[in-house]
Amino acid sequence: MSILSFDWTQITLIGNPLIIPWWAQVNIVASFLLFYWLIVPLIYFTNVRPVARVAILEAKYHQTWYTSYLPINVLDAADHFAQAYDVFRIMGKDGRIDQAEYEAYSPVFVSATLNMTYTVAYALTTAMLVHTALWHGPRLWRGLRKQQVEAPDIHAKLMREYETVPTWWYSGIFVILIALSIVCVQVFETDLPVWGLFIAIGLPAIYFLPAAFIYASTAQIMTLNLIAQLVPGFAFAGRPVAVMVSASDNSHTC
Repeated sequence: MSILSFDWTQITLIGNPLIIPWWAQVNIVASFLLFYWLIVPLIYFTNVRPVARVAILEAKYHQTWYTSYLPINVLDAADHFAQAYDVFRIMGKDGRIDQAEYEAYSPVFVSATLNMTYTVAYALTTAMLVHTALWHGPRLWRGLRKQQVEAPDIHAKLMREYETVPTWWYSGIFVILIALSIVCVQVFETDLPVWGLFIAIGLPAIYFLPAAFIYASTAQIMTLNLIAQLVPGFAFAGRPVAVMVSASDNSHTC
């Protein structure tokens, strides 16, 4: 339920309230009350059944989340005995998921709060794109066509006194780092194909401008760590090392 605190470190955990606009703070508090004070307890006490159906172990577990058997707010994954999930039991010697061992052991269960956190994070990835297109689409389009979007402010005028870094500097660094990344995923046992590396680079490229617009107007940092796990999770199913390497590239790039 959160706590009333005068600890400035806790207060500024999701952003300094002195620089966040008032309307953005209202949105944060209202969303927190809706999702975590209202919906999470409903999920917890009702053992809600998800809309999506998963074939693995569906008949055995009936796809109920069993949230009431776990603490309402815990970040650790659990097995069907509500104990910490032992990932080493389902890992094969080649570093990949052993499907037979997984089905013999247990699916992964997570708390009501963590379920809600993942749900909101996945909704965010779509909302960022839609919001940016609707509210900032015309400005983006004019900027891409090198048309003046707004009058230069004092900061832009002062920066004109400094020499601009040539574009080829950035291009050269980008090419060098891409080459080093390809060498790394090929030489070391990452289980990540080269095309997976470009997926890891492409996701942040898609979300860079939407995240920048939202951060500039709300002082809220938009992270992609969960969508960066979801996409590689589907692309490299059963290969946890490849998923972790790709997810790390995604989230750190953003």
